[in-house]
Amino acid sequence: MRHVKCYRENYPRPQFVRGDYTSLDGVWKFAFDEENIGERENWQKGGAFPLEIVVPYSYHTEKSGIGREAPCDNVWYRRTFSFSKGEGRVLLHFDGCDYLAKVWLNGIFLGAHEGGYARFTFDATNAIADGENTLTVKCEDAADILQPRGKQRWTPQSASCFYTETTGIWKSVWMERVPARYIERVSQDILFEQDSVRYCYRVKDPKPGMRLRVEAEFDGVKLAAATADVTDGYGEIVLRLVNKHKLLPMKYWSPAQPNLYDVTYTLFEDGKPTDVVGSYSALVRYDTYGGSFRLNYFPSVYLRMALDQGYFGKGGLTGEPCELERDVKLLKELGFNGVRKHEKIEDERFCYFCDVYGLLLWCEMPSFYAFAEDSVARLSAQWQEVLLQYRNFPCIMAYVSFNESWGVMHVSENGREQSFTRAMYHLTKTICPDRLAISNDGWDHTESDLVTIHNYEGTGQGILDSYADMAGFLSGERVKGLLTRAPFCKGYAYGGQPVVLSECVGITFEQDTENGGWGYGKAARDSEDFLARLKSILDAVRSVPACAGFCITQIADVMQEKNGLLTEERAPKAPLARMREIILG
Repeated sequence: MRHVKCYRENYPRPQFVRGDYTSLDGVWKFAFDEENIGERENWQKGGAFPLEIVVPYSYHTEKSGIGREAPCDNVWYRRTFSFSKGEGRVLLHFDGCDYLAKVWLNGIFLGAHEGGYARFTFDATNAIADGENTLTVKCEDAADILQPRGKQRWTPQSASCFYTETTGIWKSVWMERVPARYIERVSQDILFEQDSVRYCYRVKDPKPGMRLRVEAEFDGVKLAAATADVTDGYGEIVLRLVNKHKLLPMKYWSPAQPNLYDVTYTLFEDGKPTDVVGSYSALVRYDTYGGSFRLNYFPSVYLRMALDQGYFGKGGLTGEPCELERDVKLLKELGFNGVRKHEKIEDERFCYFCDVYGLLLWCEMPSFYAFAEDSVARLSAQWQEVLLQYRNFPCIMAYVSFNESWGVMHVSENGREQSFTRAMYHLTKTICPDRLAISNDGWDHTESDLVTIHNYEGTGQGILDSYADMAGFLSGERVKGLLTRAPFCKGYAYGGQPVVLSECVGITFEQDTENGGWGYGKAARDSEDFLARLKSILDAVRSVPACAGFCITQIADVMQEKNGLLTEERAPKAPLARMREIILG
């Protein structure tokens, strides 16, 4: 593995790297606000916070230092830090707070953000002081099925595939110092047919005479550079990433060869560099043709994927960077070329490790669970935030806006719900036109680039019986299989897309069921029984002519759901080498 040039260990935003930043993770003061009296009593300006918590772990987790199971709808955080103000601006970043966050610095209200999964940023320049500063955060959460919550339960106890909720700060908090005028964002559009990347930039408060330069290199060799006048705060620069001095002048990205180009953005003011940001790019193309998924125009790329819910034992939804990297390496070691991150928007560093190790990634929006105007508005806004934040990672081949009709339970017949899934499909394709979009993973598709189906038949013969008449299945006339429904909504029909069995296997062990765990179908007696059934199912899936790949449930156990290839602590349930042989086929 080759780290990109801008890589900084543990840096929270690996696609857009500056040098001057300060992590605010660590021990904070903490308080439960059971009666929701904190704002009325001005806790943001003072008051006792009797507990301590380790940020960024939710108070529900053992790693937080609190480990309380019972829910609390309102929680408060406070920490002090020293700062030398200097020139320029100070930006305060929160990578994930669930669900509504309100932020004060030195008693001054900076703002609020709704949504538990995307980064939000406040300009803290006018509130920060030389010397000691006090940062206070209130997080509001509720057992509300109208808010996107993924696998977080809304009942008193965990059950089925729903787990302990995550309230409050659960991703990194950090600050960075930037110039008065700085690069706000750069979005990358991959122009694969031209071996080029278009860099669409935004600059904060530009003034006449400013210029932006984009430079790209590969393995230390500079390939291309271009400079643009910054006139109105936004624009674009196109670079052709070709090394004319090499026999193979273009280096494409794939799981087998995860080639990445080092990129630097430099903002000039009065001819002097004022803001320098490190990044990276890749030449990669995802599309479909003739019922096959294509990568860089190579046909019949077979997807071997694992479902990953992103839980980390004592840390809950929060994984340390070393744990994120470990999981990517384990997925590769097991023979997978892709991962479906399920009902969670993962830490950006996971995406980075997928980029550098070479692992295809499906990014999936956490679900709400009741269709209403509020839930529609919330998911639309939050999905847009996610798309804008994650669109530059080359490994992301597909975006999933709904899973198994959760939140749109009548989509098979209901025109309003169908319109919403179509709208999210088109929103995804508008912001990320060079990636695939899946309207509703599992069944009841409207418009979708892939037809994804779920089937937890516990034997190979069960899989073969389900798809003996694939035309009949795709038309909805012959639907068979455990937890399987018709692939398309009323009024929609199969249009030649690749078919992917995006959930299957899910086998537990008898010893786990005896301790309250569960899986799909009959439990395996031991690892030999498990391996035999895994081989039977995957051999059958590979023999289905119209199937372009599979996604195994799941890489690791999660709480009461004990159907992973690995335990929650990532110990293999059977020899890794033998599982790899079966997965590779």
